[in-house]
Amino acid sequence: MSAILFHGGRVHVRGGQSAEALLARDGRVAAVGRASELGREASGAERVDLRGGLMVPGWFDAHVHLMWWGFQMREVDLRSAKTVDEALAVVATRAAALEPGRWLTGGRFDKNLWGRWPTAAELDRATGDRPTVLRSRDGHSRWLNTAALRGAGIDERTPVPDGGAIFRDERGRPTGVLQERANELADRAAPAVTEAECDDAVALAQAEALKRGVTGVETL
Repeated sequence: MSAILFHGGRVHVRGGQSAEALLARDGRVAAVGRASELGREASGAERVDLRGGLMVPGWFDAHVHLMWWGFQMREVDLRSAKTVDEALAVVATRAAALEPGRWLTGGRFDKNLWGRWPTAAELDRATGDRPTVLRSRDGHSRWLNTAALRGAGIDERTPVPDGGAIFRDERGRPTGVLQERANELADRAAPAVTEAECDDAVALAQAEALKRGVTGVETL
């Protein structure tokens, strides 16, 4: 039977109360109390010094999109891009690393940092003919390159879905930005993920959640 004694800090119990130490046996809480008493009870236990920290039960996240969080970890991430040029540099690096024909997805860009909406023509410089669909940070917009617009069948004749928007130039040509219900045009065009890819994404997100002390979720 394996035993671990956590000591040297505070162990949250309930109602604002805390204990000096926690003894775990075979992965389950066996006892909480004074460090000296638990130390005598399990003299051969592995000891973990909390170094003055607070030990709490695992967190439970009641609203999380666990699988999509896992997918986001593997996609291009533009949250730190302060300008369109910075974003394009990140995208270009990612595009060069992908196998031919694979769609490039990800995003989480914030156009408020850039002061304007980006365009398909700009994205073309970083991606060439590789179809690319990038989500805004709030999820309400998509930034597409020309190949993705073509793959989604979006041109100057495409009707705007109710509750959506297709940004166009003065000649009526799509500029590369979609919003709200129009996002579905791009999302449907991108290749569907496989069951194996979904399983891998969940496993990746689960591992990251455990690192952060989240031991249970309600996934939506």
